[in-house]
Amino acid sequence: MTLTSWALSSLPKHALASELTPTPACDDDTTATPPQIEGPFYTPNSPSRNSLS
Repeated sequence: MTLTSWALSSLPKHALASELTPTPACDDDTTATPPQIEGPFYTPNSPSRNSLS
């Protein structure tokens, strides 16, 4: 008997065969989550740092 089979055999039978409630369906009518931080602070054509001085 392996450690795994011993651990499973020591569990109550209702612990192994419990049923879960189904996951609720997703709706497409929800709005997007609003941003919580400022940004973005990087733009692809920004100047190099050494040219800012």
